[in-house]
Amino acid sequence: MRDELPKECKRDLDYRALIDTLLSLEGELVCLSILGLSSRRGTGGEPRITVLGELRHFDFGWADGFAVGDGGRILLHEPDFISGSLWTFDGNDFFLLTLRFGDVEFLIGDESGAQQEFTM
Repeated sequence: MRDELPKECKRDLDYRALIDTLLSLEGELVCLSILGLSSRRGTGGEPRITVLGELRHFDFGWADGFAVGDGGRILLHEPDFISGSLWTFDGNDFFLLTLRFGDVEFLIGDESGAQQEFTM
């Protein structure tokens, strides 16, 4: 749970530490954003996909997967891992995980990250 996260930290995570951190957040309401999708119009705005829901883990044996809500799924394959980081603030009430796999960046944060997008 969120209480297990370190307070007021900003640190890089290797693959195993990233998975362990995600496992500690299982059952939490999170916001998943997927970045790195190329914009064809060159407008300067970065397209993204955002999903809000409870974080759940599933293990394939050869890769780790996580579900966010009823519709969001990510599959994390260690050979594709480039970098990961954790940032907590206001104690650990707010958090943001950054995961980079190949050309895609995933952001997983507390539910406040989706407030504006989901209340429009």
